[in-house]
Amino acid sequence: MHSEGCKQRCPPGDEIYRDEKFSVFEVDAKKEKAYATNLCYISNCFLDHKYLNVDISLFTFYVICERKPDQKGLYMCGYFSKVRNQKPSFEIPYENLSCIMVLPICSGGGMGKFLVDFSYKLSMREGR
Repeated sequence: MHSEGCKQRCPPGDEIYRDEKFSVFEVDAKKEKAYATNLCYISNCFLDHKYLNVDISLFTFYVICERKPDQKGLYMCGYFSKVRNQKPSFEIPYENLSCIMVLPICSGGGMGKFLVDFSYKLSMREGR
């Protein structure tokens, strides 16, 4: 079983948010290309409009994970991505997010709304 051999218990990246139940990790796709690619493959299973032929190194992924007190590690519930270091332009407005995905088993609990709100708060912090 993969979980027995794998030592990684959370997404590779910086934890930028934590509350009593959830954590959000910022993952730079340029540094963690394999992880970001796998997120895109998972999304492709649930989103029919997800394109896999885009250079993902241009994106930053914000992965939300749930902590379960009875088990070790964190469990990925979803993510959103956005273009990293996007330059302002009148023709192309800033994007708060490029793609958003919540796993079906985690849907219905407001996680999608949380991710959208989180993306707007990040943009406000960045002065966008």
